[in-house]
Amino acid sequence: MLALGTLSSFSRLKSLAGRSFNMPLPEQLQGHAVHGYTVAKTLRKWQDVERSCDVLEIWAGVGSVASAARKLSLSAREIELHRVPGRTDDPTNKETEDLMCEQGVANALKALMSVKVGGLVMMGPVCSSWVFMNSSRCCRTHDNIWGDVTYGPVQEGNHFANCMVLFLLVSDARGLHAVCEQPKGSTMWKLPPVSLALDHLQLTSTQTPRCAFDRKPFGQRFLKVFKLYGPSWILDMCRTCKCPNAKHRALVKTSADGSVTGIHDALTESGAYPKAMGHALVRSWLKGLGAAAPLLHQKGQKRKASPEPVRKKPAASSGHFALASLPMSCVQQCGSWKKPGLNLCAPEASSEGLPKKRKHASDTWQKPSLSFKPCSSFASAKSGQCLQANWMQPALSLETDAANDTLQKVHCEHHEISLDAGMLGLLLPSDAPENSYGTHAKDPGRIASVLKGRCGCCRNCFKDQKAKLVEEIAALWHGLSEEQQTQYLQGQWQGPLAPEAAEAASHRTQWRLGGKSICLRGLASLLGTAERTLQKRLKGVLDMRKNHLQSGSLGRQAPKQQAIIDLFFSELYHSVAEDLPEIRREESATEFAESLEDAFYWTPEACLAQNIAALQSPQRPQGRVRTLPPGRPILLFLQFKAWWAANQSMLQRSGSPEGQICAQMPSWSTWWRMWVNKWSSLLSFRKASQHKDCNSCFEMRQLLQKSSVSRAEKASLALQLQEHLRSQYHDRMVYWALRHSSQRRSGVVSIMIDAMDRGKTVWPAYPWHKSPASLQGLCRPQLILTGALVHGWFMGMYFQDARLHHGASAHLEIIFRCIDKVMSMAAQAGCDFPKHLHIQADNTTSAVKNQYLTQAAAYLTGTGRFLSVTCGFLVEGHTHEDLDRTFAYVNQKVICSKTVETPGDFKAALLQELQPIASHKGEDLVVEEVRHVHDFREWLSALKVTPTGCYMTHKGGGNQKRPAAHSFVYKTHADLLPKEIEKITRPRRAAISAAEDVYAILKGRMYMTESLPPVLVLPKSVLEAAQLPPLPTQIFKAEPPSDDDKVVLSKLAQYLDSQAVGMTRAAAEIRERYLSDDPDAAVPAAPPLLWLQGQPPVHREVIPVTRNMYYEHLPDDSWPMLVKFHR
Repeated sequence: MLALGTLSSFSRLKSLAGRSFNMPLPEQLQGHAVHGYTVAKTLRKWQDVERSCDVLEIWAGVGSVASAARKLSLSAREIELHRVPGRTDDPTNKETEDLMCEQGVANALKALMSVKVGGLVMMGPVCSSWVFMNSSRCCRTHDNIWGDVTYGPVQEGNHFANCMVLFLLVSDARGLHAVCEQPKGSTMWKLPPVSLALDHLQLTSTQTPRCAFDRKPFGQRFLKVFKLYGPSWILDMCRTCKCPNAKHRALVKTSADGSVTGIHDALTESGAYPKAMGHALVRSWLKGLGAAAPLLHQKGQKRKASPEPVRKKPAASSGHFALASLPMSCVQQCGSWKKPGLNLCAPEASSEGLPKKRKHASDTWQKPSLSFKPCSSFASAKSGQCLQANWMQPALSLETDAANDTLQKVHCEHHEISLDAGMLGLLLPSDAPENSYGTHAKDPGRIASVLKGRCGCCRNCFKDQKAKLVEEIAALWHGLSEEQQTQYLQGQWQGPLAPEAAEAASHRTQWRLGGKSICLRGLASLLGTAERTLQKRLKGVLDMRKNHLQSGSLGRQAPKQQAIIDLFFSELYHSVAEDLPEIRREESATEFAESLEDAFYWTPEACLAQNIAALQSPQRPQGRVRTLPPGRPILLFLQFKAWWAANQSMLQRSGSPEGQICAQMPSWSTWWRMWVNKWSSLLSFRKASQHKDCNSCFEMRQLLQKSSVSRAEKASLALQLQEHLRSQYHDRMVYWALRHSSQRRSGVVSIMIDAMDRGKTVWPAYPWHKSPASLQGLCRPQLILTGALVHGWFMGMYFQDARLHHGASAHLEIIFRCIDKVMSMAAQAGCDFPKHLHIQADNTTSAVKNQYLTQAAAYLTGTGRFLSVTCGFLVEGHTHEDLDRTFAYVNQKVICSKTVETPGDFKAALLQELQPIASHKGEDLVVEEVRHVHDFREWLSALKVTPTGCYMTHKGGGNQKRPAAHSFVYKTHADLLPKEIEKITRPRRAAISAAEDVYAILKGRMYMTESLPPVLVLPKSVLEAAQLPPLPTQIFKAEPPSDDDKVVLSKLAQYLDSQAVGMTRAAAEIRERYLSDDPDAAVPAAPPLLWLQGQPPVHREVIPVTRNMYYEHLPDDSWPMLVKFHR
């Protein structure tokens, strides 16, 4: 049996490293398991996890190694019990990092599997039971290294040792660089599983004192010697103690009787790695990979030489990917002289691969080295792909794929911050008295003295600055308050929205003073302030002295201001924010989709009051993260100011002190603290490319960022944006009310219909992420998934082949099928068939919002099958609702997680994953494949009625845009209200109208109470003259593939039928559907649509007028008042 399973992708790499991959594990390690997880099970369970992490630190403590990696723009992650109190230390939490429980071990293994090839894994298990300090209680001896297994710390230490062994073996199987750390006197290395694993992996050991990396004054450092096991490059971590007179801070104390007791605080502090040690470890690892040059010298600083370590003789073939052990001849011969690789070494390099000498070592950041560029792995060395040492685009990604070795580039955010007199002059100066610092900073003599010197950078930024302009800008800058300065810089900063996001990307900020480029140090000198102050203003660093959310004592004014800000964010959370997930490739689609299930069990009309009360609590609220439209916090603050102005009369009402909510608008600093400490964990800004954005929102947000727009105009724009967002939420509430009526079955049936992006639904779904070259150009068949949520009745999922007609007729086909299903369900349940139909759909004119839906709705109303038909459409860019949430769930649980070979498998997967959600809502689940589509367009054309002009936005007179209608109501003349009849134009009103004539009543938005004049769309005489048959006679079928497509499908079926792929069912389905002589033989007959063939009611009821202010013809579901009189 092969060691650790058959991983063919790594066998080539390890054979190049000098170790045979067929080397079997020792018998004692073959069945090594922790909570049932073995190496083979781990590799099987998370084999599809995306490898996106560069550095993983387990038992991280203060996270020095991960932090050092992030400073080099590498992706890093920590596994630490107390990293997030209340979450990672809770064994019952899914995100727990408690390695004593099964879930914690599973999360750690999953994180380990996500590390890239050649990535660093640092492990420092708890050492309390392995050292001399507690040996009397642990009872670990040479004969009994396991110790007293009834003692809690011993049980924990043994378990952690077994975990470390498992992590080492998995790291070896995944091609990672694993490093283990324990104190010098630890006995963990003698534990049989640990000893066997170290011998099997042939790791190298070295020792290094903690004080060599500490930056505290001599005498206050701890003499704690760490012992490290890792690849051969770990020898670079060897250091010696250089403390004068070997004076160190004590870790133990000795009593009068000679007993030794550890100092708890000192022992805890000494266990944390200094920051310098984390940096040294990461740099040694990168140096071992050969990727250190573009990282360590990207700032033009020469690395100080470390003392020469006392090297131990490394074990044979230690470190599977250590580039230093690769013979130089192997690197030189990696590219053929006939077909050189894309990034071959420069010809100027010497034969030994050494860089040429330069006069100044600091010039390396300006002139990238043309010497040998080391390869990222043995696979890339073999294929001739080498790293390019470029200081502007450092090669930081170390992942090597077995099929195609690629190198990822670090994303770098660029920002430009400009201090201009014209822009600063738009801000009102602060009313606060000026302090001595501001007076000194604006002193012309000081500024002139600074300009005579140098800024300290190589460009000498002062040479382009004029004294008069600098004096003017300095006076304007120091005339602003701290909050105004922060707002000004934040308005131009395009960086992350939360402090933890700042580590995800590298940032380059270009400062400008008066339109001239200047370095940060020079700008701070001219302004008379500190660099750190400007950086804190720029990135919104909180003043923790005013952090009311975590402070023990609260003033009276702070809770009032916080309550106002909470009210604003709560309104955003329940209106603008959406709980749709990001459609992206996750490490585990199953785990990500499980987090979406709660979204289906949440209804705003059921628990809105409870949600608001929970969100406005002083503590950090717990809830689902929702997304806001693309933007930045400073734009939210401008929106908050407009919201405050609009509600000022309500918020600042007079009366008793208890009735006065807040005397003045909360400041920027208070608002920013509430955002960072509380609301940034619940609200995030959606990426611009994720969903279609609203045109109005986009235009107003862009204008708010323009420096040329005045403050008054920005305030007006922010108010307009707030009203726009409120109106779209109002539309949603109207839809929710209609959905609720349908769920109560109070005479209305509401259908939400939309189609999913067909680019996601192709079959068969390959079980691998990257397709081989032989499949390139072999396009797979596509399916179109259309969802129809018939609220209160059933959840419908209808899919069809992309070759079948999928326009307006296809959507009408599904709508009529849904109505037919409702009729049969009502007959079985013995309840009345709904009298009113409501259709909620997307704004796409090619699907539902078009003349064909108008004709169909008028036909259903005119024939009396429904008393009224109402069609509602949300505003473009704000249409994401419960059906889009369902599509996101299907994408994660079915499309990204299931291996679907045939359309039948797709149907079975939909039934399996959506059945629990439908059952929870008390509804049925209907999943059907649509093989026939009736030609409703040809059928409705017999009416000879063509409504136009209201479905899309048009430009009217004066080049002004007239928005399209978003609400359509169809009812007969007999059911029109008196105020609606008065709006009908005089010629039409004077004409004799039949009671059964169908009129369309349009509104600009669903929430509006005023409508346009009714328009006659289907007179009774026209309907009788048309004599439409009960069903369309024309039926669309899937178009047969062309000859070229048949050739491609035939090749695809042949490849799927091969032994290497083994998708025989998919191959047979393709041949039956597309390549057979009679593909229609297996297609079932078209559904009968009995509801449409049945006779309409003979007597038409009159629609009663209700108290529904939006749609008077629909029932009002509010509870009536009941009064009981007692005798």
